[in-house]
Amino acid sequence: MSKKNKKSEKTSEPKTKKHEQKTEHKVEPKPEHKPAVKKDTLPLKNKLINGAILLIILTAFSLMAIFMAQKVLEPTNLGNILPANQTVAFATINVADLSTKTTLSEDYSLNPANLEKTVAGYLNQESFDLLKSWFGSQIAIALIADTNQSIEKIYFLEYQSRSEAEKFLNSLTVEDESLSRETYEGHTIYSYSLSQNFSACFISNYMVISQNAEILKLIIDSSKGSSSNLKSLSAYNTIADNLPYDATGIAFWNVELYPDLAASYLPIYDMIPEALIAPVMSIFNGFGAAIQANADGFYIQTYTSVDKELLADNSYFSLVKKYNADLATFIPSEPEMFFGGENLQGEIAKTVSVFQQFNESAAIIFEGILRGAIKDYFGDSIDVDDDVYPIFEDEYAISAYENEEGVKKYLILVGLGDSEEKQIHIDTLKQGFLTQQIYSEPYVKTYVLQDGSEGKEVVADLVEILNEQVVYGSNTIDMFYLSNGTSLAYMTVLNNTLAISTDLDLLKQSVDLMNGSGSESFEDTENMLALTSIIGSADEASVIDIGAMKDSEFWGIEFFSPFSSISSGKNFFDDGIATFHMLHY
Repeated sequence: MSKKNKKSEKTSEPKTKKHEQKTEHKVEPKPEHKPAVKKDTLPLKNKLINGAILLIILTAFSLMAIFMAQKVLEPTNLGNILPANQTVAFATINVADLSTKTTLSEDYSLNPANLEKTVAGYLNQESFDLLKSWFGSQIAIALIADTNQSIEKIYFLEYQSRSEAEKFLNSLTVEDESLSRETYEGHTIYSYSLSQNFSACFISNYMVISQNAEILKLIIDSSKGSSSNLKSLSAYNTIADNLPYDATGIAFWNVELYPDLAASYLPIYDMIPEALIAPVMSIFNGFGAAIQANADGFYIQTYTSVDKELLADNSYFSLVKKYNADLATFIPSEPEMFFGGENLQGEIAKTVSVFQQFNESAAIIFEGILRGAIKDYFGDSIDVDDDVYPIFEDEYAISAYENEEGVKKYLILVGLGDSEEKQIHIDTLKQGFLTQQIYSEPYVKTYVLQDGSEGKEVVADLVEILNEQVVYGSNTIDMFYLSNGTSLAYMTVLNNTLAISTDLDLLKQSVDLMNGSGSESFEDTENMLALTSIIGSADEASVIDIGAMKDSEFWGIEFFSPFSSISSGKNFFDDGIATFHMLHY
């Protein structure tokens, strides 16, 4: 089968209610750190690796739903009963769906048996046995802000027999204790004077549990229409319209009212300065996620809604060109990580525009970091706008590998389009790069002190960057190395594609694929075939080999433990951003 035919065979993903298929292409955008003015003295190879890692971080926000689903679990009609102005977030999961559609390991947190133990724990039970006679299939948790803005956890348990559920509540009393009943707006609130520390009531199809009976009254009011519920929020409805109907799990975050929630659960500020996140967060008013379990793994879809009135008529979310992952043909097979997109220069420009409109100081910080890093690599004579950005107007792809010794290898491909014009910019950057003086990898230097004893110190030598050309077949490869012999990177331009790698053999494999003589391309792998279905509705896409990361300290790796890889995509619409993730067993 030809590669062209393979690309046309795209498996279908679950359709959302609103954006079933995208026809117009759209682009996106704890101490405060000032951009450094002095020269960077880190070894250049470390800087190259850090630069690649920084690009990976840009995808972190799109994965937020995965981690929220662990912290915040819920049922599909909670939007009708949760209060609009007090609900921070909620999440739900269908235990029966997991039981019939998945085969999760016994120690995995979302294994149905473990979820049942968690539910039993909500009710101070050691086992789930007493709940089986009345429990349905849905469990949920909502975070509700009380009048003092303290966050309360509220649990929802779907019931199939209310009479059995009431018997269960009665069974929790101890000797000489009776179940207290308070009637509020036609609902009975049950509570205990001795044995239990929670109150409960029945709303819709759920037993609702809280340690604060006043919170239950808030939910009763919103469910009866005495106060507004989540369905009155435009952000909630936008998100609901863009997520699948038949989800195994659902999560929602009221970003507009409670923008600081993510920092409570995710180490965001460890990765990106708060001064850069706040302006972007101000644009979004809601975030939702849906998980669908199937025989192959989890399909996760998220939607982040934007405040269209705040954006006015500005086209921050508009793409000129569609991403097709053409460069995947030149990526050697089985990378640990693949990330691709279109027009990186345009994405940066949109991000700067967002910062300038909503927080000018953040725009200065963001541009200062970028321009400072570029000048550290290529010198003060480089004009970022004229010499650097024009190179990144077309498709780009980043892939990472690991050799048998555990050393990371990176390959970066950039489509050049008009390569003759862009070759001038590449040559300018090359000359600027060669003029830089940097420090070698630190090493321990031993010397003799005046008293005859031995002294040691960690030092790094100032070294030059040198360049020579390596001939590979009919192609010429530029090799960059330090005057002490340490190799840095390899570069070539072929088939209107700029290729840069930290490993010569890896670059040669890519060159072979460009010449048509290579045999093992990423495009021919199962991961790429899985990614193809996501590319059909994405403006950026990535694949991560989870198996290669299981021994790492990557935050949240426990959630990914049952899976081998994750394929992801991102799509921009005029009212928000959609992301798609397929977790494969």
